[in-house]
Amino acid sequence: LMLFGDGVAEPVQESIDSFAKMAGEDDLLLLLASHLKIMAFETRKDCVQVFNNLLKRTIDDNLTVLDYLSDRDNMELETNLMKGYEATAIALVSGSMLRECLRSEAI
Repeated sequence: LMLFGDGVAEPVQESIDSFAKMAGEDDLLLLLASHLKIMAFETRKDCVQVFNNLLKRTIDDNLTVLDYLSDRDNMELETNLMKGYEATAIALVSGSMLRECLRSEAI
């Protein structure tokens, strides 16, 4: 699955929409935020790009991935990202992900 274009080929919108919907239903954002500590540095950078990209995706006629979390009144994502500031290795990526969450009206 390609979320970003590679200069030659553009991503397939239907695949991205399907992935974004599954990510919302299966709490992928929460899983990514919860496992930052065990990821390698380069993997964390990729994780932030995927996370931020998914937050901006609109699915199901104007619902976003974050709306799925908000509908369940789930503050666990934000709590995990705030706790990321306690570990210097993940503070920068946690902050980037948290800022992107806070830009959303769903929060």
